[in-house]
Amino acid sequence: MPRRVAAVAGLALVAWLAATRGDWGEIADAMRDADPAWLAAAFALNLVSLVIRGAGWTVAARAAVNRPLGALPAGRAFLIGQAVNTVVPGRVGELAKCAVAQRHLDPSGPTFTALLGSVFAHRLMDVLPLTLATAFVLAAGDLPGGLRTSVIVTLAVSAVAIAAAVRFAGARRFAGSDRRVLRLLDGLRQGFLVLRRGGPLGWAALLETVGWGVQVGVVWLGTRGFGLDAGAADAATVVIATNAATLIPLWPGNVGLFQVAVAVALGPAGVPRPTGIAYGLALQGIEAGSALLGGAVSAAVEGLRPGELRDMAAAVPEDGPAPPMA
Repeated sequence: MPRRVAAVAGLALVAWLAATRGDWGEIADAMRDADPAWLAAAFALNLVSLVIRGAGWTVAARAAVNRPLGALPAGRAFLIGQAVNTVVPGRVGELAKCAVAQRHLDPSGPTFTALLGSVFAHRLMDVLPLTLATAFVLAAGDLPGGLRTSVIVTLAVSAVAIAAAVRFAGARRFAGSDRRVLRLLDGLRQGFLVLRRGGPLGWAALLETVGWGVQVGVVWLGTRGFGLDAGAADAATVVIATNAATLIPLWPGNVGLFQVAVAVALGPAGVPRPTGIAYGLALQGIEAGSALLGGAVSAAVEGLRPGELRDMAAAVPEDGPAPPMA
């Protein structure tokens, strides 16, 4: 119920902003005037960003399961998960990602829950590129006041979450009588193990940072397509704002809220709100379209149909015994 209330409230807020602040004629004009060549380049580069970030998760997943996991199968699992996240709210794609990767692992140790833990650990690594992007924007200019507050709160909460995750990964055993719960906790703990291994952590964090750096390039290419006078710092601000806007997935893609975040981020660069909303629509289309394309191709290679993906995400498999902690 609270989630539904939050979703309805968010939709009402977005609808109010659109009705009172948006000139749909100007939005349509900005969309028509966009250069498709620049947008196509942004689309292709976003696929590159997804592949690089998928490689980062692969490193984390290998550390979690402590046994061989092919780069290509793991990369396909990542892309499938991103595609599911695009059309289904609640980060259901993370479950699909783990279920697809599990198909390529032998059952000698924890699989699904360890992979799920690695997904959480990988998400925590976003703190590094977000911090670097924030520092870059602040050095080059400034963040809008409201966005600055959101970023500071997000970074503070993330720092606490990382500290808790590192401590959790170092735990040795859990007391209790519920064996299923203990297996779940052990599997999740194994998933966070990458946070305590310098080599894998360094590689995964580096790949994640490079992936988000490429994402800044995607945003910049999109601004070229709309003829906006925006630089790298403005593109980084958009990346920061859209990440904050989609942190809690209230509905698929947080459509509407995403566009408002883009318009607010580009406001200091002198971009009119209708143009910012139009660009936000195009940018979200680029991100969603590339994720769906990558996921569709990956699902075809895996021999999976949409119905099978839904069933896999809905079922949480049992795990085997945890391999020894390193």
